[in-house]
Amino acid sequence: WRFLFMAECEELHERYAQMIREALEQIIANANEPVEVVRRAVESIAFINDDRVRRIIADAYAHSDPRMRLSAVFAMGRSAEQVWAENILGELENQEADMRYEAARASGELQLKRAVPQLIKLVQGADREVQSVSIWALGQIGGKQARKALEQMVEQGDDEQSAAASEALQE
Repeated sequence: WRFLFMAECEELHERYAQMIREALEQIIANANEPVEVVRRAVESIAFINDDRVRRIIADAYAHSDPRMRLSAVFAMGRSAEQVWAENILGELENQEADMRYEAARASGELQLKRAVPQLIKLVQGADREVQSVSIWALGQIGGKQARKALEQMVEQGDDEQSAAASEALQE
């Protein structure tokens, strides 16, 4: 993924960027590739912002394998495109903790202000990883409501929450 990010920032020669993209697209299109390999290719290619990549992410999100859906939500956040906001906001309510985790992370990546109330609720949930990434996301998003919630966590949260909230406030 690092090289595609560099390519999007025009820090990598266009020829190399095209070679990487083509290799990832071949992996994604190959039905014989293991799901784990395809997932990582989808996550990596998400830095490229064009219609083909948006279709790849949408197809992964519609995939029957829940692991592909997780990678699609990860890719939505990495894409930095607001077009995915409704999908991500909906997944914050998902019954599965791993999907809530990815949706919270993507909310932070996209700085989805509309996610703040749900992220605050996720911080109060039982899953520590979801709590942690939700605190991080609040720091990425910012705003008065997020700041107030993070300040309360610094004062009233357990040691782990307090430390994470303090770090998030520095964002």
